Amino acid sequence: MSALLDRYRALAQLSDRLAESARAQDWPAILETHEQRQRLIAAIGTPDLATLPAAERSAVRDMLLAMRDSDATVRNELQEWREQIGQLLHGIAPEKADGTA
Repeated sequence: MSALLDRYRALAQLSDRLAESARAQDWPAILETHEQRQRLIAAIGTPDLATLPAAERSAVRDMLLAMRDSDATVRNELQEWREQIGQLLHGIAPEKADGTA
């Protein structure tokens, strides 16, 4: 197994953790995991996956598809949270220039 495949496995695990944190609305964990994932993505760079054996390319492909699904989960959870915040803000009467409601 290649070091590159190991990095993709770690990236997939971070993506799963990010989705779990989003479902739990654990914002500090989301931020921490996102930062870890960004550092790993930077470390991976843009490798030539064609140099991997076919089985490893297939494994990377499967992990990338799973990461895409995890990212969709995160986006959905954040969108729901954003809508809730929007509803809360909508219910707050804006202050007038003189400071009264």
